[in-house]
Amino acid sequence: MDFFRKLQSREKILLLAMIVLIIIVCIYLFFSSYINQSKLAKSKLLSAKSDYEYVYKRYQQIERSVNLNLNNNKSKLSSSINSYLLSQPVEIHSIKTENDDLIVNIKSKDLSSLTTVINELSEKYDLPIKYINFVRDDSLIDLEIIVD
Repeated sequence: MDFFRKLQSREKILLLAMIVLIIIVCIYLFFSSYINQSKLAKSKLLSAKSDYEYVYKRYQQIERSVNLNLNNNKSKLSSSINSYLLSQPVEIHSIKTENDDLIVNIKSKDLSSLTTVINELSEKYDLPIKYINFVRDDSLIDLEIIVD
């Protein structure tokens, strides 16, 4: 501190200006490094997203191909639908084949889960849905789907 007091006012101003300039440069370097890392992370994210979307589309194509083959065999289709429905928030009442039609009866507490299941079944298996019937019981909604 004694060194600083011995300096002339012009030297003090230059020294303070130099310290402020060094601090500004350090802050600039910190933020530019942060921005560069952010850009790099964003480019990696976009690359990973692109890879994921490609793999997911390919998976859907393969799944659709397999499921189209299932439509020709009602017993395999019913077991596949059964395993799918076990992972959904619905109760399976019955899945049976009658007059070359597949009849699926499921129950749920809310209508939204049933509509989601219908949409996903139709999309996943590319099912030609022939008939849909909703029946509300006391606390459950019964859904009957007939697939051609």
